[in-house]
Amino acid sequence: MNPYLNRYVSLVDFLADTFGKNTEVILHDVSDCNNSVVAIRNGHISGRKKGSPLTDLGLKILKEASETNTDYMAGYTGYAKDGNVTKSSTWIIRDDTGEIVGLLCINSDYTELCTMQEALKSFADKMEIPIAPRSENNVEYFNMNVSDLVDNNLKKVWQAYGTEHGKLTQKEKVEIVSKLNEMGTFYMKGSVSCVAERIGSSIPTVYRYLNSMKKK
Repeated sequence: MNPYLNRYVSLVDFLADTFGKNTEVILHDVSDCNNSVVAIRNGHISGRKKGSPLTDLGLKILKEASETNTDYMAGYTGYAKDGNVTKSSTWIIRDDTGEIVGLLCINSDYTELCTMQEALKSFADKMEIPIAPRSENNVEYFNMNVSDLVDNNLKKVWQAYGTEHGKLTQKEKVEIVSKLNEMGTFYMKGSVSCVAERIGSSIPTVYRYLNSMKKK
């Protein structure tokens, strides 16, 4: 673990004890996105533990924060593998030189409240009471490995292509790789081979697409 992050380990315990068992608190070391979790409390919420990887949205936040002065992202929706819904926030940790070294994430499980919300919505619909739609511009899935991450990110881009996944044109493959790159997918080791397999390309071809994007 990056020595700079040692000062934040006790903060993980402090926040977990403050918010209680329905709130997961995680400290990520982004020097290794495949095994980024270095401290965690209430991991039963997402099923993660020390050594688990960074999530899909975590990678996107990392990429965007590297290009901006963003300090945090608050109040987005998270989904665990069992379908539980969380309200999540991420604090970006920079060292004394300004380099991003870690992420501190808080995920509060509001599944029971959401169940109650759906019941109330059903009642409101019958009573013809208007309810404002929920915005989900930023959604996080608690992936457990590289394959999960790639599949979750691909779900977000497949809809734009009506053809079968195995019959994508070269242009469509380039567009998909570009979108996955914007989401920070390729920060994760092993993601290139997974993407290549899913879109029906070779690993060198995907690398060629990425190198072309860097030059642009």
